[in-house]
Amino acid sequence: MTKEAVVTGEVVINKERVSETQQVADTVRKEVVRVDESAAQAPAPARVGTAGTAGTAGARNAAPASASASRQEPRSQASQKMQPAEGMDVSSSDGTVLGVVKEIRASDFLLDRSGQRDLYVPLSAVAQVTGQQVVLNVAADDIGDQGWPNPSLF
Repeated sequence: MTKEAVVTGEVVINKERVSETQQVADTVRKEVVRVDESAAQAPAPARVGTAGTAGTAGARNAAPASASASRQEPRSQASQKMQPAEGMDVSSSDGTVLGVVKEIRASDFLLDRSGQRDLYVPLSAVAQVTGQQVVLNVAADDIGDQGWPNPSLF
């Protein structure tokens, strides 16, 4: 007895595939790290002096390298203090809190604004940096008129 498969009917299943894109406009994870600058500045002279003398062959080359490094160090520390840092609060010239520094680049920083698109703010728009506060030289109502770019959504 041989068994044969017989097709008695066909079932058609219509499947429809739908793609959907949604935009999420909220910060999923936020991390703020505060650094104690007084502890970070103390070992800096030792690192500079050691780095300047590590590759020298004799003692007479060591003195100019460390003297040169110590002359340049105050200038670099001063410029670092005037630069925004990640996690600092940002406010406008009229005192309105705008958000937090999210990322630092060579000529601008990314301003993380709650409820609004993030914004790249040029360093030239920074009026002053004091403690953990960045103050811009632009009023809050004028921020949108500056033509500053937004980061890509993707």
